[in-house]
Amino acid sequence: MKYDCIIVGGSLGGVFASIALAREQKKCLILEEYDWIGGQLTSQAVPPDEHPKIEEYGCTATYREMRNRIREHYRNQPEFKSEVKQTPSFNPGGGWVSLLCHEPRIAHQVLCDMIRPYCRMGLITVITKAKVIAAQVKNKIINKVTVSYNGQTIDFFGKYFIDASDTGYFLPMVEADYVIGRDDAKDTDRDDVQAITWVAAIEYDRHGKHRIEKPQDYDFFSELTIPYTDKKVLSWYGHDKDRKARLFGMFGWPLDADGRVIPSLFSYRKIINKKNYSVPVNDVTLINWPQNDYFLGSLYQDEEYHKFMAKELTKSLVYWLQTAAPRHDGGSGYPEIKLRPDILGTADGFAQAPYIRESRRIKAIRTVTESDLGQERPVFSDTVGIGWYHIDLHLTTKTHRTIFRPTAPFEIPLGALIPVETKNLLAGCKNIGTTQITNGCYRLHPIEANVGEAAGAFIAYALELNRSPQEIYRERQLICAFQKRLTKAGFELHWPEDVFRNIKLD
Repeated sequence: MKYDCIIVGGSLGGVFASIALAREQKKCLILEEYDWIGGQLTSQAVPPDEHPKIEEYGCTATYREMRNRIREHYRNQPEFKSEVKQTPSFNPGGGWVSLLCHEPRIAHQVLCDMIRPYCRMGLITVITKAKVIAAQVKNKIINKVTVSYNGQTIDFFGKYFIDASDTGYFLPMVEADYVIGRDDAKDTDRDDVQAITWVAAIEYDRHGKHRIEKPQDYDFFSELTIPYTDKKVLSWYGHDKDRKARLFGMFGWPLDADGRVIPSLFSYRKIINKKNYSVPVNDVTLINWPQNDYFLGSLYQDEEYHKFMAKELTKSLVYWLQTAAPRHDGGSGYPEIKLRPDILGTADGFAQAPYIRESRRIKAIRTVTESDLGQERPVFSDTVGIGWYHIDLHLTTKTHRTIFRPTAPFEIPLGALIPVETKNLLAGCKNIGTTQITNGCYRLHPIEANVGEAAGAFIAYALELNRSPQEIYRERQLICAFQKRLTKAGFELHWPEDVFRNIKLD
């Protein structure tokens, strides 16, 4: 079968790319290796990491529609309290990591609802549990992919391709130039990548006893220490931006020895808040904490082993919480913790896939560097959207470096989506042209969605012009015409003036 565009990976960027293509009556195929589409928002179980202005502006109209639909789902639940429903921008779960903490299964349902009309029209086809295993490339043009699906292999042909996988696994397959890991001018290391995290959903069942079996690697992880500290990984300690041990708590304690508030990890990513319901329910949260950042090796060197060990770490953390964690009320262990498989669409209560922070990144026509973000107003003449997030580099796997640094609101350059050489491929996820450091703020949900949607729209544009992305990019008037199309489609290409007031970058 032949498509206008084949999207490798049903990540958030991949789904938004398909919507942009279908809007322009282009036929596309999404190939997703897990059960759910939506990537970090769904199969990886990470509520949207967003900027503080998200309720007003700072995303595409399509992303805002998704956010509105998620809230509407809760408004339509009869057991959800009416006084909460009436609040325009209520937070369904009440977690403090996001203004829209919610169940991953609901995000998946909403994304399916958004693409369903296009699927019925034959413009979007989705195949889950499918992975590309080979590709045919000639003269830097991709012709077809071979896909492993349901115990068989199938060939699909496409005019264009988008790598919207969370790891960028399609890039080496089609011989596209890419970088991975530490890429500082004077210090490079492909094996020094950000930690991955295998998320779990847990409920607090006040009178329950739900101890899981002791994980096979629990003893190993119970002796592992946090880099730069003498604290154990399985403890209430994490690290702060200065590489010092920071005390956390299950439900929070008043102050630590330095007079700082001790954050509550249970409320951090809480996705079900019993106070929002008129019927008895239990609070549910997602474990994506400093304690289960897996920093012992690169996914890109031994993928299956490190995936296994990342999940073992989270299993060990759950077991430690149930049996040995110092309690807020004295004693040890929280047997009240119960895994919630239904929240994540799995049999065991752990996410379908690990949370991937760092992908292979294309060698792009334009690479976003730290100097770009060092400006008071990071702007690009080829902007295709906007984003805002601090540079958040989690523990890396070799040097264990971390970075937590504020940025000014920035723009997303079209050139970062376009490979230097491969002629019919675009990046549609966190695999755009960034450095490892700038990846730390370009990898978040609304930015990834914007990248994917822009990639899909640009391919539709290239198909209409019958010219390659590289050719279009060389002509300023064509970029300007494309930017006008994006604006009509609900993209925000520049930040309003008022957002730059009172921003501190030091």
